[in-house]
Amino acid sequence: MNTWKVIWNAFYSKASIRHVFAEIWRLSATSQLAIIGAASIAFVFALMIFLFADGQNGLAFFLAISSEMVLLYSFNSVKNEIFLSEFGLHETEMAPPDHENHRDNRYSFFRRELREKQITKAQVEDALTLVDAKLDLETSRGELPRKYFGFSVGLVSGTLISWSKNLEIQEISIAIIALMVVSFFAILILWMVPSRTERLRELKYFMHLYCRREVD
Repeated sequence: MNTWKVIWNAFYSKASIRHVFAEIWRLSATSQLAIIGAASIAFVFALMIFLFADGQNGLAFFLAISSEMVLLYSFNSVKNEIFLSEFGLHETEMAPPDHENHRDNRYSFFRRELREKQITKAQVEDALTLVDAKLDLETSRGELPRKYFGFSVGLVSGTLISWSKNLEIQEISIAIIALMVVSFFAILILWMVPSRTERLRELKYFMHLYCRREVD
């Protein structure tokens, strides 16, 4: 058995945010999915009305904020209920619980997969050197994208400043709102698909957590 391949697949397949969402969708009751779906539709609909009204529709803005709060609350409630029934209370490896990017729930998937494949603490410790080696490779490979990103940000910022001088206040407001919407979806995509360096560091963290509690 290729231990490194099992660990790699456990993290990238079972411990991803996409897998968390897929499990929530699979295990949620129809009524729970209906509430989440209705809140999502209301949020998108209210946001579109607000934008088409040039930011002047207060009711649409209130509906967008309210539906977003309902969506976040409903999603977290369903997620916590499902993971409590699937895994019980979180163990003390991750104390206090690390809720950022659903890390505590994703680690539960990671740990269960390794235990089902009978991966021992010694095997995980041996594989840690490979993670360090891949982190070194990713760090050196990321130099060019970082340089290009810095150059692009400066160029786009200069272009936007020159362009905004010819706009009226109302047009600038609409442009800012549109930029916020685009930025929101861009951040959402980046959150769903983190960089390789981020994922490797998180994998290393999960492996260390696993070694803290497992015995050979």
